[in-house]
Amino acid sequence: MADLRTGLIGLLLLAVSSLTSGCMPAAFLSTEGHAKRVHKQMQSIYEASEEYETDHGSLPAGRYLAPKEELISGGYIKRFPQPHSSIFGKPNPEGYRYAPRYDNMDASRNPDSAIVLWGLRDEICEAFNNLYSSNNSGPTIFDWEAAGKRYPGEAIGRNMLIYAIKWKTEDVDNCEVNWVLEYHE
Repeated sequence: MADLRTGLIGLLLLAVSSLTSGCMPAAFLSTEGHAKRVHKQMQSIYEASEEYETDHGSLPAGRYLAPKEELISGGYIKRFPQPHSSIFGKPNPEGYRYAPRYDNMDASRNPDSAIVLWGLRDEICEAFNNLYSSNNSGPTIFDWEAAGKRYPGEAIGRNMLIYAIKWKTEDVDNCEVNWVLEYHE
């Protein structure tokens, strides 16, 4: 019983210490807190890619791992942030996907550049959209299927740079957050 009490007191002291230091452990964040953290982490990747593009005239080339490694080895970002596991509906081993040629997100001929975090619980996407969506859509998640299998860049316009999108098919039922780096012609 004494060990249990000591453990609980230690946990309580850790929580109080975290709260008073301004450092909130991810496990204690609210849904909105997690959405803010995702935005902050994506923004750090975005800023690193902007700096890289300024120095090199384009985003790093390649798919997924190569561009990440280029940003890290070039000193543009120390490491890619890791989202907290509690925000996912199912485990997401990839974390943030950085893709200079992610997908055709605006009906042009060329794949567009984006930072993507997929496999999220809907409430995380709702909170993210409520805070950061490019068209101030509130908690509404853009529904890819209902929009005729189109991204917001095509259905709404290329002003849609930051948004949550819902994927629901027979095999998939999750949402993802997209931060479009660049629409290509």
